[in-house]
Amino acid sequence: MAAEEEAKLDSLRECELRLLRCSIPSPSPSPSPSPSSFEPPDDSDTAKHGRSLYALIEDVVSSIEAGDYVRALSSDAARTIFTFSGPSSSPSPDRFYSELVLNRVESFLFEDEKDPCHRAFLLMAIAVASFLAFTQCNITGPFDGLPSLPLEVFDDGGDDRGGAEWEVWAQNQLMAAGSDLLGKFSNLQYIVFAKILLTKMKDLLSQGKVSSVDGIRSISWWLARLFLLQQRMLDERSSSLFDLLQVYTAESLHCFGTLEKVTSYWGSKLLEEEALAIVSMLYLEAGIMEHTYGRVDPSR
Repeated sequence: MAAEEEAKLDSLRECELRLLRCSIPSPSPSPSPSPSSFEPPDDSDTAKHGRSLYALIEDVVSSIEAGDYVRALSSDAARTIFTFSGPSSSPSPDRFYSELVLNRVESFLFEDEKDPCHRAFLLMAIAVASFLAFTQCNITGPFDGLPSLPLEVFDDGGDDRGGAEWEVWAQNQLMAAGSDLLGKFSNLQYIVFAKILLTKMKDLLSQGKVSSVDGIRSISWWLARLFLLQQRMLDERSSSLFDLLQVYTAESLHCFGTLEKVTSYWGSKLLEEEALAIVSMLYLEAGIMEHTYGRVDPSR
């Protein structure tokens, strides 16, 4: 049983590495996607969720690897997690994201004691897809328009869900850090949605409600990236964001700040010189954060 559980966690770590590869220059030619090494679930789990958690994870990760973030956000995984019940009338954006979305996160994580790590990883992957979608449509391109709502499963076209009022709400959420936005950005709900998911997951980890960090150890790094991008979108430096960035950058360096730590976590899954690329990227991003706030550490 212990060997079987370790094999499942090992496959999660591999998926986590695949997500990171989507944001790090590869030192070697990118490997072709390998078949999922997940163990098949039992019949009761499959019957309950339609598709297994393992298949849902593979679908989302493969979509992100292909740069098809909309497909990841409208996947069976997103529909499994974010199934909203209740009145059909449209809620306010604040109630939707701060209440309905967060309630579904906790319900999905804890509705079944089986495979909590896989559920946590799936939520992190959905958040990463939303964050990368925002980055693509505002920074890296292509700049094609995205659906107004990150969660297409909620956009039935029947009202103004995700419209201008919702974008204003998202803008206010970002400016709550203490500054106006530096310029015009599109699809702000995507970065806010990613922030809500990652922050909630991190809180649950800190409270000990998620038993293992295997497969989601990089969550602090994704949070540091998100908050750094938020800071660079603002017209002025934010002390509250700086405090968060210091915490999450330090946690990331603690987990992945040396070749030994990266190698011990991912082992033979790493490509040639990939451990060095991961460590170098982490220190580069830490340096950008320090330079942004004018507090460069000369020891780095």
